[in-house]
Amino acid sequence: MTDSVSIAEIEAAAARARLGATLSTLQARLAPKALAQDAAQGLLDKGQALAADGVEVARRNPLTVAGAVAALGLFLARKPIAKLVTGGGDATSPAPVSSTRKPRAVKRKSR
Repeated sequence: MTDSVSIAEIEAAAARARLGATLSTLQARLAPKALAQDAAQGLLDKGQALAADGVEVARRNPLTVAGAVAALGLFLARKPIAKLVTGGGDATSPAPVSSTRKPRAVKRKSR
């Protein structure tokens, strides 16, 4: 019986050691800093995969991408383009051609 008790004590000590190691591992994995690092790494991996997919799509459809970039550029420049078209420029824009002419000098008749 002494042998079975000592074997049970040894097994219990080994089980406690395994449980302690498991708890230490869980505490390390569930620490806020570790969770934040895991989340950041996951986002970085997803972002890189998404960028790689986007580059691949752009290579397969260059005209579509060019059209989308042109549309975005026109959208972002819509106010300056509208000012150019409507003539609603400010003081830094060039004056219309008709207002840059010098007035003609009027000749007076001599008496």
